[in-house]
Amino acid sequence: MKAENSTELDSSISTLTYHITALQITIYFNREGDHDHNGLMLALTENVPILKYIRALGRVGLPQRTDDHNGDDTPEKWYKQALERAQKIGVSLPSSPEEARQPHPLVRPLVLRARKCDRLQVVLHNEVSGRYVGLHLVGGGYDVTTDDGSQVGKNDSSLTPPNGQRTYTWMCNDEGVFPFHDGGNYSGGEDGTNVHGLFGALVVEPKGSIWRDPVTGRRSEDERGAFQELDGLYLGHAEKERKADT
Repeated sequence: MKAENSTELDSSISTLTYHITALQITIYFNREGDHDHNGLMLALTENVPILKYIRALGRVGLPQRTDDHNGDDTPEKWYKQALERAQKIGVSLPSSPEEARQPHPLVRPLVLRARKCDRLQVVLHNEVSGRYVGLHLVGGGYDVTTDDGSQVGKNDSSLTPPNGQRTYTWMCNDEGVFPFHDGGNYSGGEDGTNVHGLFGALVVEPKGSIWRDPVTGRRSEDERGAFQELDGLYLGHAEKERKADT
C-alpha cells in the first residue's frame, strides 16, 4: 500500500528531518526509587549524551550488570557533551548518583511535531542490544513495504538492526495526534519493548505553524527560518507570522 495522497514529486512540500535514538536506560518513576531497570526509550539523538551521562552516573555504586557496556559507559566520558547540550536546551544535570536515580525531565516518551502536508523523515539509530527495532506509525501516509517499522506478512523487514540506522518517511496528510511504537516486538509481556518505553507520538499541526519551548524560548525555526528539532508534549504553538502587506 502506497501513501495516500502521496506528494513525493511535489517540490513545494517541506521535508523535516528528525534524528532519534533507541536506547536502554533505567527509568525512575518517582523519588521513592520505583523504577524499571529494563527501561527503553526513544529520544532525540542530540539529547543522548545527557541520557548516557544520567545512565552512567545512576549506576555508580550499584552492582555491575551484564549490560553495563563493559565499563566504558562512565559519567566522565559523557559529562562534557551532556553539559553543553543541557545548557543549550535549559535542563539541569544531576550532580550525584542519588540525583541520577530520580526522575529527569528528558526521560520521557518522545513527542515529535510536524505540519500538515510536511514530509517527515525520521532517522532511527538503534542502540538497543540484541534487538531489531522499528518505528511503526499508527496512521497513514507511508509505504508499508518500506516504512512500516515492522516485519509482518510477506513484506520485507523494515526494522533497524542493532547498532544500525534506518530512515522512515511519513507524509503528514492529516492534522492530529498519531502514536508510534516499536513494530519489531508486539509482545505485551515483560519480554517486550513497548511495555518498557519504546513508544511516542507524532503531533501534526496546521499548515504554517511554529512551536516553541515555553521555558527556553527555542523555536522550531531558527533566525534563518531553518528547521530545528524540538520534542516534548508541552510546547507553545502559534501561527507563523506573516509580513504586512505593502
